[in-house]
Amino acid sequence: MAKISGCSGAGLPRPGYRKTLDFFEVKDTFLLPPKSKTLERWREISGEEFVFAVKAWQVITHESDSPGYQVMPEGIRSAMQKGGHFKEGGEIREAWEQTLRAAKALRARVILFETPASFTPTSRNRARISSFFESIERLDDILLVWEPLGIWSSEERLTICGDLGLISAGDEESLQSTDVGYVRLHRGTYDEDRLIAIADATWESEEMYYAFQGPEMVHHARRLQKLLSETGG
Repeated sequence: MAKISGCSGAGLPRPGYRKTLDFFEVKDTFLLPPKSKTLERWREISGEEFVFAVKAWQVITHESDSPGYQVMPEGIRSAMQKGGHFKEGGEIREAWEQTLRAAKALRARVILFETPASFTPTSRNRARISSFFESIERLDDILLVWEPLGIWSSEERLTICGDLGLISAGDEESLQSTDVGYVRLHRGTYDEDRLIAIADATWESEEMYYAFQGPEMVHHARRLQKLLSETGG
C-alpha cells in the first residue's frame, strides 16, 4: 500500500477524476447503502487498483432525529427509529450487515464510522462502542476507521482505537506518521505550504489515505498527490 489522496462525495467519480486520483470516500452508503449490483458496477468501471472507502450507514452512528434519516424511504426510516449511537438491537445489527455488504460489493479498503457531536464521551457511550466493535464480523482486508465529531480528547480516541483495533481518523490538527492512517481534510483552502506540511507530517507512514471535502477538493487532492509522488509517497 502507499499514501493516496482523494475526495469524499456521492456517486461514482467521473472518468476525469479516476485518471489522476486513485482513492474515493463514498458518502452514499452513509445515507442508504446502494444495491450490491450498483456497487459491483462501480468497482468494475473503476478498475482493480482504485481504492474505495465507505461511510458506515448512519443507523449505526446517528439517532433518528438526525436530518439524514429524512433521505430514507418511510418504511426503512420507521423500522430504524431505535438506531444510532452503537446501541444494542436488531436495527444496529441490520445496519452493520448492510454496511458490510456494501463494502464487500465495492471491495472497499476502509469503512469509516463518523459519530455525531451528540455521541459524547460518557460511560454509556464508551460501553456501547466497545460492545459493538467486539461483537461484529471483521474482514482482514478492511480497515475500520472512527472519526468522533464530539468532544473526545485525542488521548481517549487513541486509547479506544487501540483497544478495539480501529484506526483513529485524523485531521490537520492531529497529523502524525503512523503505520496506517486516515485523514479527513475539510477546512477551507489548502495552499502549497499547507499541503507540504500535511505531506511532511505523515511522510513516514506506510499506508495513509487523505480524503478532501469542499468546493476545491479535487484540485487540492491532485496537488497533494503530486507532492506525495514527488517524495516517494
